[in-house]
Amino acid sequence: MADFSMVIDGEAHRASAWFDVVNPATEEVAGQAPAATRADLDAAMEAAQRAFTTWRTDEDARREAMRAAARAMFAAAERIGPVLTSENGKPLARAKEELLGAGHWLGYYADLKRVTLELGGNDAAILLDDVDVAAAADGIFAAAFQNSGQVCGAIKRVYAPRARYDDVVDALAERADRAVVGDPTDEHTQYGPVSNAPQYHRVLGLLDDALHHGATPAAGGAALDGPGYFVAPTVLRDVGDGVAIVDEEQFGPVLPVISYDDLDDAVGRANATMYGLCGSVWSPDGDRAASVAARLEAGTVWVNHHLGLAPNLPFGGLKWSGLGVENGHWGLESFTDIQVLVRPA
Repeated sequence: MADFSMVIDGEAHRASAWFDVVNPATEEVAGQAPAATRADLDAAMEAAQRAFTTWRTDEDARREAMRAAARAMFAAAERIGPVLTSENGKPLARAKEELLGAGHWLGYYADLKRVTLELGGNDAAILLDDVDVAAAADGIFAAAFQNSGQVCGAIKRVYAPRARYDDVVDALAERADRAVVGDPTDEHTQYGPVSNAPQYHRVLGLLDDALHHGATPAAGGAALDGPGYFVAPTVLRDVGDGVAIVDEEQFGPVLPVISYDDLDDAVGRANATMYGLCGSVWSPDGDRAASVAARLEAGTVWVNHHLGLAPNLPFGGLKWSGLGVENGHWGLESFTDIQVLVRPA
């Protein structure tokens, strides 16, 4: 039995219980993590509250602490990368890239701030009738299947004009068929497993439901044989609104492609959701695409790309996709309180 510790009030604290962390690529236990009790949580919150009264007055110390954390992240990326991969199954190169990215963002947010809520989305990509399918397919596929679809801001559904529908489906299916799925520690692997068993079964359940309602897999369509929570990159055709895989956030490597006849109808269907995180519009005519993008009810909408984020650009969702805004001066302001100090003249 290992000795697991948590840090509470700046000191190591032995956990009274722990839980297994399962490697989603092998279904074997990769390690264990401490399970905090309610008392542990209360102690941590009370310590944070006590520290806040002095911590909030020293901006230089807070900034330096964040910069020190960023430096530590950079230094440990090679060591922590394999741990992150064994924990959630993302390819090793991607895990290291994310750790380095986190270090850069820590350096940008060199201050102690409040928490905002980014609560996921069901992002729509709308292809206009003049879309260059060959030019758009790579970007759409990459934004839909990044981290095997397990990205809140990833494309979760595609609306394609009926006249271009077969071309769009075929182009995305071709990319799915040649995607390299497998051991996330292999440098040639592009896509790893779904990160945990409950989500794996949820994705397969949504896929089975879609097939039951008449959807056809143009690529993939099933779990892969062998150990691990692997689902073949799947492109679904002959599916529409009202089916769970379209209406809900699947958060996995399954992409439904929906046909439309009228652009106004496509925009209305894209907006007919409780979510409003991100979206994108694809067309060689940038001005026309931007005018359509402005009609999407989402916090961030891109033209001819998707998932382009930066620390200086505000990021937040509409509807049920979040509260508050991250990044840029808007994000910094959302983490602060206004204090009005009034004194006699």
